[in-house]
Formats: sequence, structure tokens, C-alpha cells
Amino acid sequence: MNGPPPSSDAVHGGSGSSGSGCHESPEPKLGGASSRNTRHGLAIIAWLLVFCAISYWMVAWAHLKYVQGVIWPTDIYAFQRTDFGTLDVAIMGASRASFGLSPSALDQCLTRKLGRQTTSVNLARNSSPIWASNKLVHDLLNDEKTPRVIVLALGPESVDETTPLWAQLVRDFGDLGDIPMGLARARGLSDLLMALRPLVRGPENLALFLSGRFASDRHLRWMMLHHGGGQYCYGNPQCQKNNENISGSLPPWGSKKAMARMARKIHNHFQSYEVGTGEMNRAMLDILDWSQERGVKVALVDMPLHRIYAERIPFQARRAYRSYIDRLAQEHHLPILHSDNPSWLDNRNRFVDPDHLNQTGAYILSNAVCRSLLTPMLAP
Repeated sequence: MNGPPPSSDAVHGGSGSSGSGCHESPEPKLGGASSRNTRHGLAIIAWLLVFCAISYWMVAWAHLKYVQGVIWPTDIYAFQRTDFGTLDVAIMGASRASFGLSPSALDQCLTRKLGRQTTSVNLARNSSPIWASNKLVHDLLNDEKTPRVIVLALGPESVDETTPLWAQLVRDFGDLGDIPMGLARARGLSDLLMALRPLVRGPENLALFLSGRFASDRHLRWMMLHHGGGQYCYGNPQCQKNNENISGSLPPWGSKKAMARMARKIHNHFQSYEVGTGEMNRAMLDILDWSQERGVKVALVDMPLHRIYAERIPFQARRAYRSYIDRLAQEHHLPILHSDNPSWLDNRNRFVDPDHLNQTGAYILSNAVCRSLLTPMLAP
């Protein structure tokens, strides 16, 4: 005969049993340590972001955006902290503008033509298309540093919407709001990291400023403080020595190494080409709007290229570029100087390499810009 079923206490060992039977173990608290570590990690990230944001705005407030370890070819820090008086001319562009347009030569010519002293500055930056120039115009040319005339020194790369340099431009000139565009146009891990660079600009630039590395290039500082920047100056023995040093520091442009570098540069840039449709065009129009609001005149200079360089640029790109700048000049009533003629294309004696002028070429071009563009624009 079967007995009654065992009680619940018997099955589980009884509430008061001390040794026999099975005891229920306490339920473990899963993820406790992991959760604490996660919160700790997120807190560190949050504080880092706060630090980066605060230092970013400190750098902007102190006008240290353009403090960097390598500041060739323009000492913007010195420009921002020097009282130039009334600025007559500000030159914007890339390295071709730095080599090709000399504030020293411009001011000598303008002083003769206008019968008064003038002040010109060259704010060109390496690999700086019109999008970068627009950033510099807004960042630098305000209040007492608003010039009477802005000279935009252009080339086919200056207005190319498909430039491979977008991530580099966001790194060097962009603000936090430009990061999404830089990420969207990134072509690899290196581009992604460059596009994110504005996030750490604050700590990085503060460190560079405190270390004093931004002031390590005495030549650039001397050129900005005494001759308005650029590569060449004229009128005294120190300038002649400077010009000879610049020309002597570059490899002969007929060498295999120089020609291979040029071919690589053109190939990398002109795999595709488009003008007048996107961010570059908007930047150009923004400069024109900014200038009109402030009564600043704008002139365009189509920078010289030697035929060896010019004819390696695809014909369709050259035609699209020329059509774009001519249409821009016509629609906005901008004076323009073209340099695509045999006196430039076939004159090797004016070039330090196939797309940068030497001291002779810079003097000739600067005086042509003075006579044809700036004298009428600055005349009373």
C-alpha cells in the first residue's frame, strides 16, 4: 500500500535541516562587474569629449585654429597678431599663389602707380582649393583686416568638385560641422581619420602652441612681418639672397624624380573632374557674397602653368575650368587675368618647376596683376 507523497520540506531537505539534502544556491548577479566597467568607460569617453569641446572653443576664441607644426608657406599666426594698418590686397590660393604673387612686388608697383604706400599680404596655403580659401576669408579677413581687394589665384584644381583632398581639407581648415562631409567623401581609413581631426584640434593645437613649435620657422615669420608673406621679395640684398635660397632648395625640374612626381600628381588629381555643381562652387559664391556685403572687390588670376604640365591635364578638364572661370567673371563682373599664352606656356626661364614660378616669373606676373587688375581697382 502506497503512503502519502513526501512533503515539500522532505524533497528540499527541510527548512531546518543542517546537513543532508540539497540546498538552493543564491542566484548570481549577472554582469555586475561588466556593467560597472561599461559605465566607467563611458564616463571617461564623456569627459574626454567635454575636454575636447572646451579646448576646441578655447582654440577658436584665442585664434589658434591655424597653429600647426608645419605652417608652410604662410605664417598665419604672425598675420593674425600683426597690425598691418589698412590692407589693400589679400591674395588667396594654393602654393602656386605663394610662389607666383609677391606682395613685395605688388606694393612697389602699386606705390608707383597710385602715388601712395600700399599694403598687400599673401595668405596662400599648400593644397588649398577655393573651399579652403573661403574658410580663410571668414576666419582671417574681418574687422581691421578686411582688405580693399581680394585676389583669388586659381588653377584647374582650385574648383574641382571631385578633388581627392576633401578629408585633408576638413582636417586642415574644417570645423566640427564639416566632419560629416569629410566622412562621406573619405576614400579609406586614412581619410576617415583626417576627417575626424577637428575633434582633437583643441588639445593638439594647445599643445603645439605651448610647445612653441608654431614659431620655429624664422623665414616664414620674416617674410610675413617684413614682406607680406609669399616666397619672393624684392628691393634689397636680403631679398635677393632669400630668392636664390628658395630656387636653390628645389630639385631641377627636368630630373626624372621631379617629372615622375608631376605625372603622379596630375594622375591622382584628374581621374575625374567636375566644376560648378557642389561645395567648391558654393564656396566661391560665398566669397563673392561676403565681399559684396563688405564693399570688397574681387579679382581672378588664372595662374601660369608651363606647357609640360598644362598639356598633361585632360583636355575636358582644362576646357571645363576655363569655361567656369570665364562665366563666373562675366556674371559677377570680375576682372580676370589669363596666363595660358605662349609667353608663359613656353618660357621655362620663368618657372622653378612646371607649375610654380621662380623669382623672375613671380616679378613679371605680380607686375602684370598690378597694372591690369589692381591699379584700376584701387584708383580713387
